[in-house]
Amino acid sequence: MLSAVLLLALQSKTLNYDIYRGSDLIGEAKILIKITQDGGKRTDTKLTLKLSGKTLDMHTTQVWAFSGRPTLKIVQMFDAKGNETHRTRADFKADEVSVMETVGDKTTKKTVPIAADAEIRELSEFWFLRDEPVKDEAFKFQSFDASTQKWQTATSTYIGIESKVVDGKKMALYHVAQEIGTKKVDVWLDTDGFPLITESSDKTKIVAKF
Repeated sequence: MLSAVLLLALQSKTLNYDIYRGSDLIGEAKILIKITQDGGKRTDTKLTLKLSGKTLDMHTTQVWAFSGRPTLKIVQMFDAKGNETHRTRADFKADEVSVMETVGDKTTKKTVPIAADAEIRELSEFWFLRDEPVKDEAFKFQSFDASTQKWQTATSTYIGIESKVVDGKKMALYHVAQEIGTKKVDVWLDTDGFPLITESSDKTKIVAKF
């Protein structure tokens, strides 16, 4: 494990992606991954999808402490004119998640308990970025879904190194399989721990472009 000081040397990295549904190009994404001052992690994702003639813009911010515990999640939706139509903010406290949801000009607040024995650290967020899992290592935890405002069981498993083609380049990547609720996601990361390919059970594929 690297120290927080060494992690700061990684600073930040921005990746651009194409998004496919099957063989159809349906959107683009940009992700900024940044190491925070305390050695934690922050990701800022901007996603644009074009479906059924409509454009959907979504921005997501997530922050994890050095321990892997989530501290903040913000999800924003925008219309074609760039106006924010929906915002959900989740602040993770010691024993609860404070949720504030804004739709139009109406804001509602609620708290969602964190069970005393719940494992909510998301250690796989630091795999290869900081930590080195062994092949077949698995980690089970509870993941907070901002859209439903409920907890769901998740598991991340390191499968091994695999050869993949990314934007015309053949690369050796780390394969991590994830199950989040009923959804299955396969992620291939580079040697710095940044995701280059993401494939979901709903046939969505996100591929980095250089």
